Amino acid sequence: MLASTSPQLDTGAQKPHREADKHLLRTLIQNAGLRSSMSRLKVMAALCDASARGRTQGVGVSGSELHQQLSRAGEPLCLASVRDVLRRLQQNGLVQRTGRDQYCLAPDVEDTLMGGHMDVTLA
Repeated sequence: MLASTSPQLDTGAQKPHREADKHLLRTLIQNAGLRSSMSRLKVMAALCDASARGRTQGVGVSGSELHQQLSRAGEPLCLASVRDVLRRLQQNGLVQRTGRDQYCLAPDVEDTLMGGHMDVTLA
C-alpha cells in the first residue's frame, strides 16, 4: 500500500514534494513506452490515491469511480477517456485489471511508488 498522510491544505511547502511525485509518475509512464500525457498522469494519480486509501486491495477500483474522483477534483476527463487510459496503462503493464471494469496498480509499480514515498493527491 502507498504511503498516505492526512488531508492538508495546499501550501507552497508541499509543491516540491508533489512535483517529485509527478516526475516519478511521468518516468514510470515513459518507461512503459507511453507518452506522459496529462490524462495518463491524472488517471495514475487517481489510482495512487485510491491505493493509498486502501480502496484497491483485492477488488480494484472501477473506471466510473475514477471518473467520479477526477470530476470531484475538477479534472475534465470524460468517462470514455478514463477507460481508454486505463486500457492503455493495462496493456503497458502499469495497471492490472482485477475484474469487470476494476483496476489497480500493478504490484511492481505500487512497490516502486511506495519505495519513492509516493503521496499523490488530486487537489
